[in-house]
Amino acid sequence: MTGNDVRLKQALSALLVCALRERSNAPVETRGFLHRDGSALAVITFGEPGAVGSAADALKHRELAFDRWRGGMGLALPIAQQIVEVHHGNLWSMPGSRGSCAIALPLSA
Repeated sequence: MTGNDVRLKQALSALLVCALRERSNAPVETRGFLHRDGSALAVITFGEPGAVGSAADALKHRELAFDRWRGGMGLALPIAQQIVEVHHGNLWSMPGSRGSCAIALPLSA
């Protein structure tokens, strides 16, 4: 992946903090995948254990809007979304699971 490593780290940290807050005392699972289907992507999911089985499972919800106005996060999530989009990636909420979200970023050739 190429990009601003400091800003991408901030975006990923904001997502992890959001998942931890949303799930309060429940477990949080973080999974990373490499996906190749036309273009190479790094896919990272945060949230409810077992909510995502594979990169393909996560990516089928890629067009869903990200709920960036979660309480207690201030501007962290809207800024994270902007950082990800500047890096030609996507950020979305996983349906049917509490506090789960995913991020996809293109891999450099």
